[in-house]
Amino acid sequence: MRQDTQERHVEHIPGLTNNEAEYRAILSALGSLPNDTHVEVISDSTVCVMQLLDKYRVLEPRLVDLKQQILVLVAKKKLTFTPKWVSRRDNLAGRLLSGR
Repeated sequence: MRQDTQERHVEHIPGLTNNEAEYRAILSALGSLPNDTHVEVISDSTVCVMQLLDKYRVLEPRLVDLKQQILVLVAKKKLTFTPKWVSRRDNLAGRLLSGR
């Protein structure tokens, strides 16, 4: 959810893994930003955050492709991109999407 506008975008795509959904959400959020923006992407997915920080290797081919799309978008839009992990309990956007 965008803190400045309270805007949220929800898309249901059958057959995605949780990590694929997380990567796609990050890609969508980054795509909506103007060029030369600093962004802190907050996620409760340890795997995605650690992969984006290059702390974990990405082995799943579909995730490799999604991560590459993110990196290309970040470079193209000249974004300053900082992934940050938060616990599920502290993930406001995740709670809003799940209805909790």
